[in-house]
Amino acid sequence: MKSLKDLAIEAHNRQRKVEEKQQSEINRAELSKRAERLITLIGNLVPNDQMSYIYSNDDPTWGVVGTVNDEDLRFALDDENELTLLGECPHCGDEVRSRFIESRARLGEMIENFQPEPAHRCSGIEATGAPKKYLFHGGCNNKVYPQTRNGKYYCPVCQDEIL
Repeated sequence: MKSLKDLAIEAHNRQRKVEEKQQSEINRAELSKRAERLITLIGNLVPNDQMSYIYSNDDPTWGVVGTVNDEDLRFALDDENELTLLGECPHCGDEVRSRFIESRARLGEMIENFQPEPAHRCSGIEATGAPKKYLFHGGCNNKVYPQTRNGKYYCPVCQDEIL
C-alpha cells in the first residue's frame, strides 16, 4: 500500500504534466499567431513578384523569425507585435531587434544605419558612452577601447579619431 506522501507526489506529477501540456498548446497557438502576423507584415514590404519568404517558429531568442528569399535579412516581432529587423548592435555585437519597421523606407534606413530598439540594454556602452568592445586601431596598431569626445570616438593611445 502506498503512503500518503507517495500518492500526493504522484498526483502532483500528473497535474504538472497536464499543466505543461496545456501550456505547450498555448505556446504553440501564440507562436502560430505571431508567425501569421510576421508573414503579413513582411508581405507588406516585399514586392508581389518576390513573395517567397520563410519563417521559423523555434528560434531560441526571438521565437518566430522570417527571412525573404535568399537575402541575409532576418525579421522578428517586437513586444508590441510590430515588425523589426534583426541585426548586430554596433556597440556590444549582440543580435538585437531594430526599431519597428513600418515601411520600405524605414527598412532601408535600418539596413544603412542599424539602430537597436530602445529596450536594448547594451552591455557595450560604458557610462562615458564609449563602446566597451575592443577595436583594432590601424593608425597606431593597438587594440583599444575607444574614448568619446564631442560625440566622436578617439584612440586613447594616439588620440586619432576612430571612424
